[in-house]
Amino acid sequence: MIPGGILGLLRLQRVHVNTQDWYQKCRKFLQCVAEAAKDAANRWIITNFIRLCIFSWLGIRHTCCDLCQFMGSLIEVAEPDLQRTPQPRYSPDELRRIQEEDAYLARLLEDLVLLFDARYDSHDGDLLSFVDDVLVPEVNIVLERLKQEDEAAHAAGRREMGVIMVDEGENGLIEEDESGSVDEVDNDAVDE
Repeated sequence: MIPGGILGLLRLQRVHVNTQDWYQKCRKFLQCVAEAAKDAANRWIITNFIRLCIFSWLGIRHTCCDLCQFMGSLIEVAEPDLQRTPQPRYSPDELRRIQEEDAYLARLLEDLVLLFDARYDSHDGDLLSFVDDVLVPEVNIVLERLKQEDEAAHAAGRREMGVIMVDEGENGLIEEDESGSVDEVDNDAVDE
């Protein structure tokens, strides 16, 4: 069962839908990773690439620092201090809450990284074919299973509270879920 209830499901739905979009936008990045990892000494790059993909697709929140703010601060300064440590992203209490909420997904991430890292080693093709033929389709199966588990555990409670769940379709449009009454939903409401 997925902890996190509504927020957890919303993150899973958004991530599941965007897996293909993410891949299409990052094809050049995939090619660079594949090129960098050709040398056996750089095999670790593949593992970390797999970790990045699964981390993103599971919707786990990045908690160690505020990278966007840190990178922005480097750009704004003529002579940036590259040794400076990025600022924490969350207060200690909020960090603890987020880590508790995402603990299930963090454990799943570790299991999936081990699984797909081994699958990559046994894959006959290159990184691009591995992503196309193994990683994306199988992670989507995992995400769909997680979504179904969440719906089984939390759907009745959501209905009792009057919450209507919506799902973004493959093209980013909102699809009706259970009630036929949802015509349009602001995307910001889905992302919160």
